[in-house]
Amino acid sequence: MADMLTHALTNLLVGRWTKLDPAPLGWFLSGAFLPDFVSRAPTILLSKLVGPVLPAGDYGLVAFAFSSLHTPWGFGLVAAAICLALPDRFLRPLPRFGAWRLLMLGALLHIALDTFQIQYSMPPILFFPFTLWGLDVGFLGTEDSMLSWPVLVPLAAFVEWRRRQASRAAPSSGPPSTD
Repeated sequence: MADMLTHALTNLLVGRWTKLDPAPLGWFLSGAFLPDFVSRAPTILLSKLVGPVLPAGDYGLVAFAFSSLHTPWGFGLVAAAICLALPDRFLRPLPRFGAWRLLMLGALLHIALDTFQIQYSMPPILFFPFTLWGLDVGFLGTEDSMLSWPVLVPLAAFVEWRRRQASRAAPSSGPPSTD
């Protein structure tokens, strides 16, 4: 999961570029982590806990079950479950569908970035459960995404600085911002 910071910074840049307010930006950023959090993390944990005990075929089936959550259908269902399970006070000011949509958009951007990575196992499966075909452009290795940090971190800082400068210069017509 060496590329999680890259996912977060990219989603932050896109969210700030599209001028998302803090609450929607939080849902969009959460979408950056959703695919890996619900698929890769349990697979890694299970490989350490039960991998040595289970026969190879059984563990592969369990790993595939969690890997299917790293697809648009998989994380779409997880995002729907999250948005339906949370009380309204956690979703404000967004409706449930708005929170789900931002989670999905953030996760889809995550998958788009993943397609550019060299995959040493299965590439991102885009149309599961209809096919197991995956798209792998193979432009960068997973750890190579850290090479983008010297560009992404200053760019994110600059975009945030510009946003704050613009909000100070703009006349306020409502209550002060809590950013």
